[in-house]
Amino acid sequence: MLRHCIPALLLATLLALPAHAEEITLTVHGDTAAGTLPTYFEPSAFFGWTSTPMKLDFAVDAGLSHGLVVESTQLLLGPSTSLADYQARLAQSGLATVAALTAQAGGQFLLQVHGMPRWISKSSVTTMPPGCEEEWPTYQTVAPDPAKWADWEAAIAATVTYFNVTHGLTNVWYQFWEEPDAPCFWTDTQGNFLETWRHFVAGARSADPAARVGGPEPAGGPESIKPGTSWSIMQSFIEFSATEGIQPDFISYHLFGSAPEQNRRANRQVLDLLGANGFGPLPIIVGS
Repeated sequence: MLRHCIPALLLATLLALPAHAEEITLTVHGDTAAGTLPTYFEPSAFFGWTSTPMKLDFAVDAGLSHGLVVESTQLLLGPSTSLADYQARLAQSGLATVAALTAQAGGQFLLQVHGMPRWISKSSVTTMPPGCEEEWPTYQTVAPDPAKWADWEAAIAATVTYFNVTHGLTNVWYQFWEEPDAPCFWTDTQGNFLETWRHFVAGARSADPAARVGGPEPAGGPESIKPGTSWSIMQSFIEFSATEGIQPDFISYHLFGSAPEQNRRANRQVLDLLGANGFGPLPIIVGS
């Protein structure tokens, strides 16, 4: 009998508590910095599939929050049939306009450069990787044909030229690939991934030596190890960059559904890896 009385007693106690909500005053100063945190932790958003007005609304806030408006080349580069075709797709995409409007609003623009086209790819397989539905065809998930590294560099140079040279933009960040540790977006070896990164940087900086490049945005965070490999893609990416004399401008990763303290620990891991390989602190972009 006592067991059934407890909820009633608790409810009665709660009902008896005085409520004075009208006496509470809450003031928020959204434009005033509250001070520093041990880790630079700012909100961002992926707005690649929304309307331009929504992107620009976010860009205004991003000028204060250091968020990024993010777009992707996968639907432009991936299905292209030649360098000229890719350049035409870029010219018609309107992405430079979005980046320019973002700059005017005080925001930064991140371009995910990925999706290997068939005219460069080492694969001609049009089906999706096993277990991947409504994702990229296999030929978009591998490195270039060994005889076509120059074509890959030319495609990256064309990308940077479109934004930085033709349109004179200075707020564009070029991210190499996305989620290479996942099964659907990179099906080649880790070694080929890193070699593709090396040629990516060469292509970008041939068009503009000041082009800001980075990566590798693994889906599982800095510690993520792709099945079949021994080292995390983040560790391999940073160590390879140091060995090859490549200076990334930023590091990126995903950490889905995590608490801020997990991000803080992950960021510290990245900073430690950078320091151990002779790099100073770099901006860290947590994409998701």
